[in-house]
Amino acid sequence: MNNPEVETAVETSETAPLMGDDVETREINAENRPTNEHYKSSQWWNRIKYYIPILSWLPNYSFNDLKFDIIAGITISFILIPQGLSYAANLIKINPIYGLYSCIIPALIYVLLGTSRQISIGPEAVISIMTGSTISEYIRRNSEEFADISDQDMSTNRAELAFLITAIVGILTLIFGLFRLGFLDSVLSRALLSGFTSAVATVILFEQIPLLLGISSNYETTSPIEKFVYIMKNNFGEFHKETLMVSVLSLLFLLVVSILKKTRKETFIQRFPEILFLVVTCIICSAYFDWEGKKIKVLGDIDSNVEIKYPIFNIKRLNGLFVPSILIAVVGFVEALIITKKYSSKYKYSVSPNRELVAFGSLNIVGSFFGATPTYASLSRSRINDMAGAKSQISGITSVGVIFLTIKYLLPYFKYLPTPCMAAIISVAALGLIEVNDIIYFFKAKSYSDILLMMLIYFTTIFFSISDGILISVSLSLLLVVKHTTVPRLKVLGKYKIIDEKTGEEKFKFKNVKKHNTHRYNILDRINGDDNESLEKEDTCEVEQIEGVIIIKIGDSLFFGNTGQLKERFRRIEVYRQTGIHPGEDPHLIDPDYENHPIQEIILDFENVGTIDACATQILSEIIEDYHQRNIGVSIIKLNESCKKQFKNSGLYEKIEFHRYFNKISDCLDALTYYVPGLPNGVNWKDSEGIVYPRANNIVHDGTSISWDPIDNIWNEPFNLLDENINANKNEENFIRYRIHRQSTAATFTSTNQGQIKGHNVSIDQYAEPLPSSSNDVNANILQNIVNNIL
Repeated sequence: MNNPEVETAVETSETAPLMGDDVETREINAENRPTNEHYKSSQWWNRIKYYIPILSWLPNYSFNDLKFDIIAGITISFILIPQGLSYAANLIKINPIYGLYSCIIPALIYVLLGTSRQISIGPEAVISIMTGSTISEYIRRNSEEFADISDQDMSTNRAELAFLITAIVGILTLIFGLFRLGFLDSVLSRALLSGFTSAVATVILFEQIPLLLGISSNYETTSPIEKFVYIMKNNFGEFHKETLMVSVLSLLFLLVVSILKKTRKETFIQRFPEILFLVVTCIICSAYFDWEGKKIKVLGDIDSNVEIKYPIFNIKRLNGLFVPSILIAVVGFVEALIITKKYSSKYKYSVSPNRELVAFGSLNIVGSFFGATPTYASLSRSRINDMAGAKSQISGITSVGVIFLTIKYLLPYFKYLPTPCMAAIISVAALGLIEVNDIIYFFKAKSYSDILLMMLIYFTTIFFSISDGILISVSLSLLLVVKHTTVPRLKVLGKYKIIDEKTGEEKFKFKNVKKHNTHRYNILDRINGDDNESLEKEDTCEVEQIEGVIIIKIGDSLFFGNTGQLKERFRRIEVYRQTGIHPGEDPHLIDPDYENHPIQEIILDFENVGTIDACATQILSEIIEDYHQRNIGVSIIKLNESCKKQFKNSGLYEKIEFHRYFNKISDCLDALTYYVPGLPNGVNWKDSEGIVYPRANNIVHDGTSISWDPIDNIWNEPFNLLDENINANKNEENFIRYRIHRQSTAATFTSTNQGQIKGHNVSIDQYAEPLPSSSNDVNANILQNIVNNIL
């Protein structure tokens, strides 16, 4: 039976607008709602597009961008062809055709899986020299495996080792991506990377100078500088004049064009393919003037019908190549991630470091079975690709097509390419790897630790070997990371007073005593000079520590890795009242009256502690137990829910009394006025002058910097206002034998003097030892007046 009221309501809801006459009525059709199956299929499709990005951007590709991508692809291919041939022949020392193979399959894999639109995939100078030196080092250490092998067979063996390195590098990079380790680009510091890449660039120059001079030597050693010095000392007089002339002209041409591109902004200059122009010119001149007949070394016939060797995974080779492959992978993807982040930020699109790692790992794994050497991105080529107008990875597909056609039809012409021309191309690329700007920056910033680290890596690499540089780089990186992660940031806070400009009221803030006092002493000269107008009021005030209280701010989440030294660091803070003091210092240099200023309260600020694990909770519990045994109170500020849950699970929450958790430091200090142990002598933390501990390494303590008055400014009033007939100094010893405190429960107390302070039960407890005053009535009157004044 139909209900007319319901029908009327339905009809009204269908015809009446929801919000005013301008809002259209919308009917919800249940048939058009997405079903659960439709949602699941859509979810799976979105996941597939996420893991294969080409399915996401290719359907939305605009054909208006096609001409820009084609131009950029052709431009990049003109650079990739000579670079690929040069890097393979001169740096890795294998058949040059493999340098071109490295530009085909890997680039296509990145088109499918990569997310960056302007990046250029192919051989890279640093990765190539690291690969070549790793192969040479392995052959030297396993000379019996390669004894009595011809040059042709040696090239084949080097190629097999290169393919194995490519596979190992690809597997490592893929694992990094699958385990979401995209943050590893932060493991290597900028100074360390700058030192290593500059050293590799120097090694590349050492390798190319003999080729530029037309001399050669069979001298083999692991030390790049030793080999260079030996060749220059024993073979320099054998240099070939014609080769040197070609080298000098090639270098001058490339350097002049490079300078013009940096100083001039014209489109023609920026897009001018100087490498392609040099290669074509040298090939024509070499063929026409018969440079090979004039003893100028040329590339020679390139065998494009080589049998591609698959990587051979045997234990001996894996053990010898695994460690160098780790840094090849790290250096490769760090540079690649820098490039992807740069252009994604420039053109406002998102890239995933983990997806990039998967893409680079996949292209190296697949490429190792198609004759590719370790392949990543090149910063210089990516910049040219961007300047040429690349809008997507269609430019990568275009460059693959041009390189494939070159291998098919144009490769025979490259046999006339002079070796000094290739050496000049590599040398100019190596010069671009020397991080001059970083070196200048570190000197300007006076970051001597970074400069020392950079120099250590640089000289280790050029004096010993690239593999030694790799080992030290990785080891130092891990040590630096472990060092910084195993030491939590602790700050000792002090108070300072400001005036609120809006209300005119006094307020107290808290900041790092060490940092502020160091800054305060450094700016004294500026305050006395004419440059004091720019100083803020907060910079000129004294940061005081409250008598008997240490406020420690913990700056990191606590876990098993950074709490091993927490007990010792807390002990030092208790002794020296601040951080950064050498443990060998005498505490009396900081506070001459050290023994008479004991700590009664520790306040731990947990504002920046996001999480805490069980091991850290256990250590913190032991620290707090030690404080309680020595009658030192502990209070907690801003404990979040995650840490609170761990505190309760471990029993630490109950160990610290429930009324000792606060949201503000000032609230905690207000409450400590009534707590036991609390503040010493019932001192009012706001009005007390507090203590200004000097920095031991900044000033010489003369005993005048410590000042507080335990008699005046107690409870906001001096003693003599309570009873004008009483000498406050005489009764100081009497006063400190009493303590006013807040009870943890609302129980009834036995004390005869009771009252209410700010909603809390208060009592006065008398210590057992007798008072020195002759009149107990006077003492009772004094205490009663104090309580009445509070109430």
